[in-house]
Amino acid sequence: MKGKTFLVRMPYVRIWTKKEVVIVPSKEILLKYFIDEQKELITLSTNIVKDSRAEVPSVYLSIKSALKSTFQEITSITGAVKLYVLKNKEILDKVKRMLSNEVKRLERLIKKPPTRDITELNGV
Repeated sequence: MKGKTFLVRMPYVRIWTKKEVVIVPSKEILLKYFIDEQKELITLSTNIVKDSRAEVPSVYLSIKSALKSTFQEITSITGAVKLYVLKNKEILDKVKRMLSNEVKRLERLIKKPPTRDITELNGV
């Protein structure tokens, strides 16, 4: 999409400024950060699983394409080149299995609600 800029929201905690040097964030600021980060991660995960291309950063757009890709074996090649091509196919198949397993795991994780409310965490 030429001419369009996609901005990614990113929760953050300010821990340093030029004027004040190191800042120790309060419990409230950290809690807000972790809650915002949790929401963003759940949204991102859901959009990856749903393949909502318009809702994910471009780095994730290749996930479904990689899973759908096929390897065209050329029957006319022989010798060392054929071994090279077959090894590439083996690697591609393994990576696709790994990626597919990760997407399935992500799908299971987003269907299961968090076991604890983030506000209950100790040490924050």
